Amino acid sequence: MLALHDISLDVSSNEFVTIVGASGCGKTTLLQIIGGLQSLSSGQVLVEGKPVKGPGADRAMVFQVYSLFRWLTVRQNVLFSTRFRANSATYPRQEAEEHADALLKLVGLMDVANSF
Repeated sequence: MLALHDISLDVSSNEFVTIVGASGCGKTTLLQIIGGLQSLSSGQVLVEGKPVKGPGADRAMVFQVYSLFRWLTVRQNVLFSTRFRANSATYPRQEAEEHADALLKLVGLMDVANSF
């Protein structure tokens, strides 16, 4: 089934875009492709001039239904978003963990951080 055809979209830095359409028209497919979660059969997606080859820290998708990894602790779920940057020279693992802990404290979840 061909979900999308002849799509062209330019989004500028700090621009807010809304995608509206009928159920089944390809909105989620488009977002999954942009997010690197689904591959293309043709064409290309560029972010800042670089081809999207998979998920990356420069893009994110918020799903309509919340999603947590049930097998990870609360803290591990928060840390999941840093996996692309953690352990790099610019974002060491310890800094990622400290940032995750600060976020958990901010929203009052530090007491359950190691719970499933």
